[in-house]
Amino acid sequence: MRKLEHLGLTLDSPFSCSPPEGKIRVLDVGSCYNPFAVFPEFEVTAFDLYPAHEPHHTPLTSLPASSFEVIIMSLVLEYLPSPVQRRDCCERAWRLLTPGGLLAIVTPDSKHIGANSHIYQLWRVTLASLGFGRFNKL
Repeated sequence: MRKLEHLGLTLDSPFSCSPPEGKIRVLDVGSCYNPFAVFPEFEVTAFDLYPAHEPHHTPLTSLPASSFEVIIMSLVLEYLPSPVQRRDCCERAWRLLTPGGLLAIVTPDSKHIGANSHIYQLWRVTLASLGFGRFNKL
């Protein structure tokens, strides 16, 4: 498995969880075409309301707690109409992650650098209130 250094990421605080044995369990929310399935080191559960390929209809409420090392939400949260729904989605992700797990959130930002900095600050505060730490770009 690659280290985070190739992405230019460092931790705010020391990472206390060791890497998992075997395959890394990944939940890909809003997966569309299940792009992470090509990586042999991942065991992917792909979830999308309108998938490009075979449908996956497992309700997220039926997944057991602490069952994923990584959860990816790519271009998902902006489609939830209220801040409460977006926070609830992140809170569910927190429960599904193993201790020391990673939540990756990708959202569009078509404005110039810093235009949405106040929104990102609110996200940092909200995610920290749920118990998430964060990675910083070098």
